[in-house]
Amino acid sequence: MPATADYIDLAAGGPLHVLPRGGEVAPSSSYESTVRHVTDAGVRIDMPLRGSVALEPAVGDEVTLLVQLHDRLYTLVSEVTELLPGLDAVLLAPPSEAQQADQRRFYRLITSIRPRRVRRVTKHGEELQLLTAMITDLSGGGVQLRLQQWIPVGAHLRLEFPLGGDPLDVEVDCLAVGVLRPDSRRAFYRVNARYVDIARDTQERIIRFIFRQQLALRQRGVL
Repeated sequence: MPATADYIDLAAGGPLHVLPRGGEVAPSSSYESTVRHVTDAGVRIDMPLRGSVALEPAVGDEVTLLVQLHDRLYTLVSEVTELLPGLDAVLLAPPSEAQQADQRRFYRLITSIRPRRVRRVTKHGEELQLLTAMITDLSGGGVQLRLQQWIPVGAHLRLEFPLGGDPLDVEVDCLAVGVLRPDSRRAFYRVNARYVDIARDTQERIIRFIFRQQLALRQRGVL
């Protein structure tokens, strides 16, 4: 089932978040599930759970699905067509509405993450300068930094920073592709940097973090 403006492909085994339709969406209202089977007639998913609590939908209920696909976040609307208690599953109608959260390859998260360490290095990784920075914009393709010290365009940076409650810090190499000097409105440099040779698992960790933060914002009604 190819992706279109009104329909996107859901793959068996893929994770998704389920939100009840109607009423105010609260931070605690998201349920986790997994796609198990997809046909032209509908989509079978595991019974959505929030911890050990099941959603317990009724036939005819509308639900909102949040799906990460090809590094993008989609919102879909579907309807419960059948409950399958023997499989602990729910059958949904083919999603009738799909909205892409961001048209770019990587969704951006406006944030404030203070890195553990930011260093300017040579292209061979030798340290040149220890920097003071804040990550203000994060994506799967790069970062925007608020930097106290000046660096030139083309500078190589090595960043170590936390991702929420993840116990393992992210370490990435970046290339500064844009540097804006301070002006009357700010006393810091703004640096746009893209990742260089980022490991796939590291990139996926960043994308998953952004997805979780985006989900939380949607639940609070911010987006």
